[in-house]
Amino acid sequence: MEFSLWLGTKATASDVAYFKKTIELCALLIRGRNMRNATTVQSLLPYELVQAVITSPALNSGLLVDGTDRRLVVTHFVQLAIDAYLDHEPHEVMMRVGVQRIWSNVERAADSRRMTSYITTVLPEEFDWQRFDGLKEYMRQSTPTRLVATHVAENRLVGTLLHAAHCLLRFGFYSTDETVALVPVVLAVLDSAGERVGLHADEAPDERYRLRVDPGCNTLLVMECKV
Repeated sequence: MEFSLWLGTKATASDVAYFKKTIELCALLIRGRNMRNATTVQSLLPYELVQAVITSPALNSGLLVDGTDRRLVVTHFVQLAIDAYLDHEPHEVMMRVGVQRIWSNVERAADSRRMTSYITTVLPEEFDWQRFDGLKEYMRQSTPTRLVATHVAENRLVGTLLHAAHCLLRFGFYSTDETVALVPVVLAVLDSAGERVGLHADEAPDERYRLRVDPGCNTLLVMECKV
C-alpha cells in the first residue's frame, strides 16, 4: 500500500507528528455523531482506506521515523473507524431494545408478556453486514493472549480494538458463531494470570498491581483494557 510505504519509510518526523494529530482531530470532529463533519471526513477517508491502513502489515510492526511505534498510527485509525463508521448512523437506530418499567399490576403485565423488552429493527434498504469482517478478523488475530505493561503501544491498540468490538456487538455485526469465537479473546484479556510488568525477568507476582504510568511502562493501561 503506497500510503503505508510513505508513512513507514519516507515521511519525516514532522510529517508523522502532523499526520497523527490530523487523524486524531478527524475522529474528535465527528465524535458524538456530528453529521455535518462526518460527511466531510468520510469523503476524505472512506472506510476501505481506513481498514487498509489498520490491517497493513507495514504499520503493525517496527518504529516510525520519529521513534514511535507504528501501531500508534493504527490505533488512531481504529478510533477513527469507531467514530466515523461503527458508532454512527444508521447503526444507532438500526437495532434498538426498548425497555419498559412497570411499577404496578406486575402480575397482570407478566401474564400479558409486557414485562419483557422488545426489539425494533429499522434497516436501510441496502445494508452490508459483511462490511466490517476484515476488521473483526484483524481484531481476533491482533489481540494478545496476555498483556505486558511495557508493551504500551500494543496495549493502547488492544484497548481501542476492544472498544470497536463492543460497538460491533452492540449493533449486531457479530453472528452467534463469531461471538463464541470472540469469547476466548476477551477472556484472555480479562485473565490476569499471565500478565507481567515486563521490566525484568524475576518480577514478583504482585508487581503488576502497582501503579506505573510512564512512556515505557503503563500498568493503568492494562487495567483499562479490561474495562
